[in-house]
Amino acid sequence: MENKILPELQEGCSYGDFGREIYQDKNGDWFYKEDNTPTSIKKPCPKCNEFKLDNGNDPCLGDLPGVIGACCGHGKKEQQGYILFENGVRIILNNAEITKE
Repeated sequence: MENKILPELQEGCSYGDFGREIYQDKNGDWFYKEDNTPTSIKKPCPKCNEFKLDNGNDPCLGDLPGVIGACCGHGKKEQQGYILFENGVRIILNNAEITKE
């Protein structure tokens, strides 16, 4: 199936919404792969059961200065998250344990 919106995936990446795999149908609509519900229905993190912050950020990581995208990776089987900085540097998080104090 041709992806109408997002570019081709790089090796080691997948399209997801908050740790849940998503796909785009032939009409361009997005759905959760696990149960085919539309991504307009927001779901919590599969591990911590928290919802995204109002600004869309991951609640496990919060607001990170100089960061344009981040995911704790908790909802993915391989537990691989990332932090993408404004300067293009990407840090991969493997089995990240996030502690809040």
